[in-house]
Amino acid sequence: MKNLMNKKYLVSIFIIVSIILAIIGYQNEKIDNNETLYEVFDRECKLIGSYEIEKYEEILESNNNYFGYCIKDVFSSTTVLENTKDDLFTYTHINISACEISPAREVEQEILIREIFVVGHAYGMPNTEKSFFPDRLTNFLNSKKSRSLSSIALTGDFVKIANTESFMKVKKYISEGFISYFLALGNHEILHNDVNVISTFYETFDSDIFVEDFGHVIVIAANFSNDNWLPSSSQQEEINYLLGRSNANTVVILSHQLFWLKEYESEIEPNSYSLLNKELPYDSLGWIEKSKEKDIIVISGDYGAFGQPTFCKQKNNKLFIANGIGDLDSDTIIQIKVFKNSIELEEVLLKSK
Repeated sequence: MKNLMNKKYLVSIFIIVSIILAIIGYQNEKIDNNETLYEVFDRECKLIGSYEIEKYEEILESNNNYFGYCIKDVFSSTTVLENTKDDLFTYTHINISACEISPAREVEQEILIREIFVVGHAYGMPNTEKSFFPDRLTNFLNSKKSRSLSSIALTGDFVKIANTESFMKVKKYISEGFISYFLALGNHEILHNDVNVISTFYETFDSDIFVEDFGHVIVIAANFSNDNWLPSSSQQEEINYLLGRSNANTVVILSHQLFWLKEYESEIEPNSYSLLNKELPYDSLGWIEKSKEKDIIVISGDYGAFGQPTFCKQKNNKLFIANGIGDLDSDTIIQIKVFKNSIELEEVLLKSK
């Protein structure tokens, strides 16, 4: 019994010393002039994410799912982690006032090969009686799009009432007016996972994942309308397979849900928390196998219905954007311009009716 107590005492001392060393390491170590990062694991030894020391300590103190039982954390907390990439967003120009890219990148614009109009919450005002997009949206798109150059991305809630008539109206408009389209299912399109509604969606659009690889950038719209706000396991596997075969240095993920909310939950609120009944992960992109090797830009559309201004934050090689419309004078959309070797993201104000 005495030996057992001594062992427990030594383990406790070891843990305390390790944490102290981690804090000292933070003060002494720098990598490429960036802050030291520390790994945080949950009680099942699953990686939560990599954080600077202030956030690391905050998670250890406040996260109810973390109890310090994972011995792996004792070793990992003393390990300095290199940032994912040195050349962040080298081939991306951001023209969105809410975005603070560090360092700011100016890329030389070449010949435009595609433009993608990204529209969140496209049905507009929550209490609208209209059965289609707001006039200010269609007027803008009709005046700006090019049938041979333009694509449209609808990041969820592009119909108010999910039925055959609504789906067919949307499909007719986007099929006839654009060279291609991307759809990220929202809660309005699946109506609380109603089997008949979902069946109607697939009969109209065939798929719930849309991908186009331009060589240097790959754009993926996926179905995040699940109870954990993440793609299904099979769709995650498909996305990882596509990224494994792609040479793109930049990945654009289009979603409806703000599945990355846990990383910024005190700074942003979505239009709704519909469907969510599981805890969101701290590392929202941890399921992407190439998440540390590529620049990842996430644009989510469950936002803006009540006039919220565009949200944009950079976290290492990840950029999170929330943007949507509510049929208001302040409505904006995101326009992605794809050039031969680079891309530009621009926030565009829709014209009034």
